Amino acid sequence: MKKFLLLTFVLAFIGGSVAYNLNLSLGIKYWPSTWDITAFPILIFEHGGYGEYQFEDHWENAKALETSSTGLVGISGNINFSKRIAMGFTYLYGSFDFKIKQEFQVTSGPAVSITNYNFSFPVKRQDFDLALVYKLSGKFGIFAGYKLLTYSYGEQEYSYEQYQIYPEGTETTKTYVDTLPAYKAVFQGVGLGATYFQPIGSKGFYVFGALSFMPYFTITTAGTYRHFSDDVGYAYNGEAGLGYKIPNLPLSIRLSIRHQRFDGFVTKELNTNEAHIFTGAILNISFHF
Repeated sequence: MKKFLLLTFVLAFIGGSVAYNLNLSLGIKYWPSTWDITAFPILIFEHGGYGEYQFEDHWENAKALETSSTGLVGISGNINFSKRIAMGFTYLYGSFDFKIKQEFQVTSGPAVSITNYNFSFPVKRQDFDLALVYKLSGKFGIFAGYKLLTYSYGEQEYSYEQYQIYPEGTETTKTYVDTLPAYKAVFQGVGLGATYFQPIGSKGFYVFGALSFMPYFTITTAGTYRHFSDDVGYAYNGEAGLGYKIPNLPLSIRLSIRHQRFDGFVTKELNTNEAHIFTGAILNISFHF
């Protein structure tokens, strides 16, 4: 359904610009971003031998989270309604593999209880932005925008070993495999921002940048063990780069660096603030009609 709505939006975007003879550009965008999460609760299925948590399932905070991805890819578009007013959109899609390897250690009476923990699961990310821009001059502009961000977490596979070491040197070991079901998290919100554009010489080069802030960014989840005690946070985005408009061709190329952060969401299991941070270079090739 979402893909159908996106296709409908893009076709309407193109059709409307052609019908009213508007200045239109469409682009292909690639963003091989890295994903950093400052806190990520993981559920330990306790089978005994974890100190104060013996036989009691409990949450822990992952201290090291590895992510791998081939990058986010998608489309972008822009319509200039006049010299002052424009509208743009971006849709990006990508898949990540999450891996967590961590050791938990607790002193339990005379013994030391240790859990060596391995955790892996896929995450699909969809990112949609829509903005209405008002150009204050040839260099500066302000905009109001809407952002929709969806994470689809796949089934989470656990593999971990729990063992206890006693002062006399004896040791007990147990190995377990468990899973958590798939779930989805949807972030969305509106915000304001500013843009900058500056030509360099007369050869078609220019620099550009944008800053935006969303003071009210909400999250809803479905099919998950995890719940947020604070489902309202904030988000900001910064981007700067270099562009080149190829002479005598309806084609331009942009290379930029983008940094995004979604913050302020508190997980009730650990009362820990969870922030999602994305950083990376973006390549955008646009065709002008």
